[in-house]
Amino acid sequence: MALRKIALQKVTAFVDGGSDRFAALIEQEDDMYVSHCPKLEIASQGKTVAEALANLQEAVELFFEYADEQEIEKEYAS
Repeated sequence: MALRKIALQKVTAFVDGGSDRFAALIEQEDDMYVSHCPKLEIASQGKTVAEALANLQEAVELFFEYADEQEIEKEYAS
């Protein structure tokens, strides 16, 4: 179960009326791809690189939409 780094991409989140881009690491784990946004400590996965990145994009958007304001400040400001 070795991870193999595949790509470094960006995901976009709309924050406080503007947008911000965050690094997204994508690694292959067996037959799946794991995507991770280190800045926000959010991860997702998919069967393809594109699916893993799209799922991470959705997770980041949901984080900013539904997370408690203090949690956003803790993750976003650090």
